[in-house]
Amino acid sequence: MMKRDILLIADSHLTEHCPQRAVFRFLLEKISSSDYDVLFLGDIFDVWIGCSGYETSVHQEFMEWCLREKENRNIWFMEGNHEFFIKQKRAQYFTEVFPDAAVLDDGALYAAHGDRINQKDKPYAFLRGILRNPFSYFIMKLFGFTGLGASFSGKVRKDLKATNMKQKHYFPADEIRQLERYLQSHDITTAVVGHFHRKEEVGNITVLENFAEDDFMTGIYQSGKGIRQYTLRELFGEWE
Repeated sequence: MMKRDILLIADSHLTEHCPQRAVFRFLLEKISSSDYDVLFLGDIFDVWIGCSGYETSVHQEFMEWCLREKENRNIWFMEGNHEFFIKQKRAQYFTEVFPDAAVLDDGALYAAHGDRINQKDKPYAFLRGILRNPFSYFIMKLFGFTGLGASFSGKVRKDLKATNMKQKHYFPADEIRQLERYLQSHDITTAVVGHFHRKEEVGNITVLENFAEDDFMTGIYQSGKGIRQYTLRELFGEWE
């Protein structure tokens, strides 16, 4: 069977009422009539906590689309630093959910959200550990049941925004080159990360620009040919 090209999407940071939601809906409609498999590289939502009391219509719309489309194509989802407990609680909506990194295309493609590349960022590692453990899930679920999920989600969003601003100002080029050397030693020829909200090429690693910018960037991975970045207009034309 011929391998499908993989459409790569990262860092759309959707909220229920953001203007990008209509553009993202257009993207999903176009994917439905395409031949692509899809890898969502994380931070698709500004915050997505996978339990009752937190999910809004934008989350529900996305999950319903994924559930339909995984019958026609691979729909892979990678948890970014803004998504929580998706693998544990929402895995049924996807072909597979990756909590960290993944290797696809028979070992040729490495993919990661990118938030863990900068190992020098100890405050972020501490925050990640606090927000991603069974006790945190219990607390989040409790807040959801009591109707305080929205306020708790807002607090998480505020904390993450501070870490995101720090990441934007510091691009860990040395750490990415170190990752490149590691991948080369394991015969992985192509890699993609998101998270840094910028377009970069570091050896065989593509840093995918965030979808939420004006150009609405995506990437296409072709087996044996690597990755190219495209605007949404270049791939699918204009949206209304």
